[in-house]
Amino acid sequence: MAEKKSENEWEQNLTFQFRTSKDFLKLLDDWRRKQENLPSRAQAIRLLVKAGIEAEKRPRK
Repeated sequence: MAEKKSENEWEQNLTFQFRTSKDFLKLLDDWRRKQENLPSRAQAIRLLVKAGIEAEKRPRK
C-alpha cells in the first residue's frame, strides 16, 4: 500500500502549464477566496487535484 504523502511532498519545483478559460479562473478564484488562508492559484489547483484523487480512493456508496 502506498504511503500517504505529506503536504510538502506534493510541492515540487517542476513547471506545469495549461491553457484555460476566464470562466475556469473565475471558479478557481472564487474557491480560493473561500479558503481560510488564500492559496495561490497553483496551490489551489494542487489542493483540488489532491482532494479529487483522495476522494476517488474512498469507497463509493
